[in-house]
Amino acid sequence: MPKILFLDCDGVLCTGRTAIAYRLGQEDNLLDPFDPVGAGILRAICKETGTKLVISSSWRLNAKMDGSGDKYQSLLWKNLKDNNLLEYLHPDWCTCSFNKKTIRGEEIKMWLSKHANITHYAILDDDEDFLPEQKARHIRISENDGILCADYLKLKVLLGEDKS
Repeated sequence: MPKILFLDCDGVLCTGRTAIAYRLGQEDNLLDPFDPVGAGILRAICKETGTKLVISSSWRLNAKMDGSGDKYQSLLWKNLKDNNLLEYLHPDWCTCSFNKKTIRGEEIKMWLSKHANITHYAILDDDEDFLPEQKARHIRISENDGILCADYLKLKVLLGEDKS
């Protein structure tokens, strides 16, 4: 049974605590590393539940997922690779982007409409721009603290155990 975790980056994996730990005093806000604790929780969820990741973050917009491109274009790939998350990426790895007026919930709805076989999904995001039918599947993450143990437990309920 295919399961998907729609993943935002800023505020979920690039958090206030990672900014303090890794970039205190630095000026380049675009090179945030992923929080290793949050990445570890994602690896555990994907492994335990058979879930694949789909990037819904704005990081997807200019991303080069083969490691090519400049440091900004390859940043998503590098962070996923450095945190051993590439193997959990769904082949259709990102939601589409329509325009700046389209809310993230609409982009997720469009992705799901192209993948009718998806049985379970969850959304990790620090924002709340989702459709009413998606609210129960959304876990709002603290932009300062990132993914917590309580979020892990909620994901286990939403995505269920891997039965394979």
